[in-house]
Amino acid sequence: MALLCDLCIAAEDTVFFLPETGLGMIPGVGGTQTAPRVIGLGRAMDMVLTGKRVDAQEALGIGLVNRVVPRETLLTAAKALAYTLAEHDPRVTALAKRAIRQGGDLSLAEGLALERRLWALICRQGA
Repeated sequence: MALLCDLCIAAEDTVFFLPETGLGMIPGVGGTQTAPRVIGLGRAMDMVLTGKRVDAQEALGIGLVNRVVPRETLLTAAKALAYTLAEHDPRVTALAKRAIRQGGDLSLAEGLALERRLWALICRQGA
């Protein structure tokens, strides 16, 4: 599930793993596709093929999560992040996410052109 999130906060005692291969399956819900994109090919291979468990601090280090907090403050941290995101215009947020996601597959010049097109769209919409 964490692989599908734009931002992820984990409690310090959280453990992440993809056990499906050891159970005779391949990871579903896009695990084989999202893991390499989020944590890199080598780390994804390790987790998918061996079922390696990753604790919260390692998950932070490899980019699987964005923040690690004590379990007792997890809900508070998640609400604070949600409130911060809710303060932004959702149209602008959606276009920023689009620029990040699509731009990763483009050259820098093409990514900058995409950014300019999306900025112009925001200006035309009066955001």
